[in-house]
Formats: sequence, C-alpha cells, structure tokens
Amino acid sequence: MTIIAGWCFPAQRPLGRGLVVHICAQNWACRSVVLDSIASRSAREGRSTARNVGFQAHKEPWRARLLAALMFCAALLPTAAQAAPTMYAINGGTAGLSVVVNGTEVGNTVSGSLTGNLTIDQSAQTIDEINIVLAPNIPLMLSSPYGGYDSIVIESASIAGGLGYTSSQIASTGTSFTVLGGPLEVNGTYGATDSLGVSPSASGIPIAYTMQSLTGVVTSTSSVAFNAFTLNALNGAGFGETDDLIIFATINITPSGLTVIPEPSTALLVSMGLGLLAAGSRRRSE
Repeated sequence: MTIIAGWCFPAQRPLGRGLVVHICAQNWACRSVVLDSIASRSAREGRSTARNVGFQAHKEPWRARLLAALMFCAALLPTAAQAAPTMYAINGGTAGLSVVVNGTEVGNTVSGSLTGNLTIDQSAQTIDEINIVLAPNIPLMLSSPYGGYDSIVIESASIAGGLGYTSSQIASTGTSFTVLGGPLEVNGTYGATDSLGVSPSASGIPIAYTMQSLTGVVTSTSSVAFNAFTLNALNGAGFGETDDLIIFATINITPSGLTVIPEPSTALLVSMGLGLLAAGSRRRSE
C-alpha cells in the first residue's frame, strides 16, 4: 500500500492500454486517472502523421508530373503550328467573272459563297494545296448575243491542284509573297439561254481542262488573291462565230473567309492535354 498526502492507494488497477486508475483505500472511489502513456500516444500520433505525410508526398509527385506534362503539351503547340503548313477551310470570298470576245468585255459579274480548302506555308512561302469551289448557277448576261445566246450560266465550277501539283515563291515583300503553282484541273458545267427564244436552251455542257499554272498572292494575314485565269472558253466555230468567247475569273479570299483546320499533330497534343486533365481529376477524386 502506498500513502501520499493522507490518501491511501492499496492497489493500482490497469484499465486499458496505458491507463492506470488509482483507487482510494478509504472510500474505494475513483479519485483520478493518470495518463501515463503520453510517449505511447505520441508514438501512435507520430505514425499517423507519418502516414498522412506519406500520402501527401505520394500525391504531390503526381500533381507535379501532371503540371509538367500539361506545360510540355502547351509548349509544343506553337512549335507544331509554326513547323507545319496551315490548312484552311474556305467559307467565303468572291469570284469575279468577266466574259471577253476579241479583247472586248461583253459581260461580268461577281459571285460570293466560295467553299473548298487551301494549305498555306507562310515559312516556305508556298501554297501547298488548292481546292476552290464556286457558288452554283452564276449568271452572266451578255451585252451582245454570242452564237444566238445572250446569257451564259456557270452551273458549277471548281479549281483544284492536279497530278504532280507544286508551287514556288516568285516574289516576296515584307507583307506578302507571290506564288506560281500548277498544274491545276478546272471542272464543272455551264449552260446558255436565248431571251428571244430563237436558240434552244443548253445546260450541263462540261467544263474540263488542265490549267498549267496559276498565280496567287498571299499576305501576312493569310488573305489570298488569285490573278485572272481562264475558267471556260467557247470555240467560236461551234457557235457560228469568228472569235472565241473566254470567261476569265479572279479569286479573292479575305481572312474572314478562312477557318484554320487543326493539323493531326496539334489535335493529338490537345487530346493528350485533355486526357491528362481527366486523369488528374480522377486521381484527386480518389
């Protein structure tokens, strides 16, 4: 038995791990509970803290790797954009058409709603791909009849790079460069009408020929203008005329008529970045 300051403690009964209850000898009532396992508890808390720290340490490298991967993808985007030619979808622009007989213009019009696609290499100063489609059913009223017809309709027309198409820069300034490209294929159909009804209407007459070269001017803002080229030519002998009828076309496409088509490598990098973000989101939710 232990006597301390008038209190008698005949026994020490352990209750639970690390706890000792001292019972008074006089009234056997519990007077105090002494926590004699501070060191043990600290050890347990230390292990818990270590586990938490370890978990955070496990998470932090993942976040760092995710951030590094996203930064890497972002850094590659401008590099990929500068290293490769830019593909554009055409969704605007105008085609100016002029009808000429023996050096005299006998009709003209301007049509919009161009479609197709272009590939422009600003670094190499070339046009690597051309595919331009004119709006359908473009009417051309003639100031004087030709072969008994006073109206010609370009029902459809397209200009596209032919087999072995290449282009090269032939002139350059600080704000634009001029390209000569070819060969190109011109295809479509046309028709003709006589407002007096004397000559029978014609339609679906093929336009199909190879154009050896085409000159285009590209500005630093990627507006494109193609100089006058022959869209169609009618043999005068077939219409009872001495001179041939020639339809010239000029193409003008402003930046608002061009929409960038992401190249496969850029799309892949964007997909990788989105995938990493999704993976990081799942990791955090766990």
